[in-house]
Amino acid sequence: MKLRNKIVFIILLSQQVRILSGQEVWNLTQCITFSLENNITLKNAEIDQKIQKIEYSQAKLNQLPQVDAGLSLNESFGRAVDPATNTYSNVSYLSNSYNVTSSVVLFSGFAQRNRIAFERYNLRVENNRVEQQKNLVIYNVIDAYFNLILKKGLYTLYLDNLKLMEEQCFSIQKYINVGRKAESDIYEFNAKFATDSFLLVQQSGNVEKAILSLKASMNYPFADSLTIDTSDYSFTISDSLNAQYIVESAKIQLPDLRITENQLLAAKKYVAQMRGSFSPRLNLYAGWNTEYYETSNNEATAFDEQFKNNTGEYVGISLSIPIFSKFNKINTLRTASLEYKKAENEHLENILKFEEEINEVYIDWQTAKNEYMAAQKQFEKSEIAYKTAEKKLTIGQINITDFYIQKNELLKAKTELLRTNLQLALKDIYIQFILTGKWLNI
Repeated sequence: MKLRNKIVFIILLSQQVRILSGQEVWNLTQCITFSLENNITLKNAEIDQKIQKIEYSQAKLNQLPQVDAGLSLNESFGRAVDPATNTYSNVSYLSNSYNVTSSVVLFSGFAQRNRIAFERYNLRVENNRVEQQKNLVIYNVIDAYFNLILKKGLYTLYLDNLKLMEEQCFSIQKYINVGRKAESDIYEFNAKFATDSFLLVQQSGNVEKAILSLKASMNYPFADSLTIDTSDYSFTISDSLNAQYIVESAKIQLPDLRITENQLLAAKKYVAQMRGSFSPRLNLYAGWNTEYYETSNNEATAFDEQFKNNTGEYVGISLSIPIFSKFNKINTLRTASLEYKKAENEHLENILKFEEEINEVYIDWQTAKNEYMAAQKQFEKSEIAYKTAEKKLTIGQINITDFYIQKNELLKAKTELLRTNLQLALKDIYIQFILTGKWLNI
């Protein structure tokens, strides 16, 4: 009995240390919020989103005229044209020129417009990916959170089971003392008790692993303590929902299909952009320039006077017609067309896979409800059978082994009731998200 009491004391103490630590209790919403703020994969997805915003913005800015300014300073030696007399001489001279040029594309086969559309659809893809990653982070946290609730619940059930065995030990000892049971019964019971103590130690380890898993899903510091709220999470969702309705809701609420859909639209615009490269290109250009110079054998005109007198402007239009580019444009267009076909196939494949996954979600949800109802019935019957076995053990109609078997059947029924209840709650949360697009009103 002393060994048994030590085992119970050590396990209870290990659990109470965390409870008495006085730290804040985290609910599910707090865990999700922390995870969204600290998840590294999500942060990288948001960086990709910002990069694509820059690409989209630059595609629009490329429609603006390009303006350049320049200046140069030159000194010439030997025989050259004297800028003062416009004749050849052997004197050296210094020249200083300034210019401003500008050009803008008037027409390029709508390549710029298609490039803007291409980058816009790519931005939508990145937006969808950020949304998808957020949903994945939230689901992983919810799953880990519910797993921890399950492990804590199982630990409590196994602890209650051990306490029940302790009570039965005292009862059997009393019967032995008055001669109603053989002394060998207590040895058999002690062996069963040791087995249950071992199972409780395993459950304690499972709780620690579940805490570790939740911390990992949240990117929470492993060295810091984490205590969660184990309140019951349950929802009432109409049983009249059919699989097709849920699939259609998922297509609206989830970003998964929109990713490949926008990738397909982007690929289509890229093909149009490549077709535009075969079109003539019309540019408008303009410029201004001036110059100052002085020679070694004459007195130069003042700088401000030369700057004004040497000023010149120009404006013009240029037309560039592509004739032969070593088949580069043709092959680029062929590649773009094949990429579009590939994106089309990937989108169709994604639709099929998505519908299959959502139908599996619906089947799992229905199965979870049926399993929970079956677990309730199993628990009710096991509880009645256990109470009957307990009475029979008291009056000696069954042996300890038969009682232990019935006790384990009750424990199994309790664990299944807990597991199926949490499983159904998790499925309900996901179905609710599919229908509303919201995770627990977050």
